[in-house]
Amino acid sequence: MTTFLQDLQQKLTELYRDFPEDINNIQVQLTSTNYVIQTPDQTINVSTESIRQTNFTPYLLDLFNAELDFDFGLYVETDLKKLLKYSENVNNPNGKRILAYSLIETRMNQLQQTITKQELQKQLGRYSSQNIARLKRISKRAYKLLQEINEFPIRLTERVTPRWLLTLSKREFETFLQKCNRMNNLEQNFAGAQN
Repeated sequence: MTTFLQDLQQKLTELYRDFPEDINNIQVQLTSTNYVIQTPDQTINVSTESIRQTNFTPYLLDLFNAELDFDFGLYVETDLKKLLKYSENVNNPNGKRILAYSLIETRMNQLQQTITKQELQKQLGRYSSQNIARLKRISKRAYKLLQEINEFPIRLTERVTPRWLLTLSKREFETFLQKCNRMNNLEQNFAGAQN
């Protein structure tokens, strides 16, 4: 919500700069289905019903109610080749694939301390059949997601998939992370209250 409000503030500031001198005669009304801008001379009514807004609730419920898996072998895997093969196998559970992508991000960051970006790029190309830019984007997003919800135990999600993470716009992904952070805090507070 904070990012949304900051973006809205910036856009309204830009719009304000372009407004005519006499803004007292301009009215703007926002509703959930449209916005209306009125001046003494004209009225502009713009429908917002066709603007896509992602409903994250099914994805959050899937993620936070998922069966837990304690596959410690995957969690401690550091071999880049094995992690890449595991992440690419669509028959593996989504939650485990997301963990593999997250571990790939961690491993790539470690490798960049000792080898050049070009050498890393060659290794990724040698071990993976995926588009490297796509691989890096999914890995980075999986890593960020698991930082918000904790990497272990593994959540065996159905809806939250590596492909779904990739399809989200930057803004949608940031919104999803914020919602995950809130859900994770609620989950931890609830667990703490039960103890």
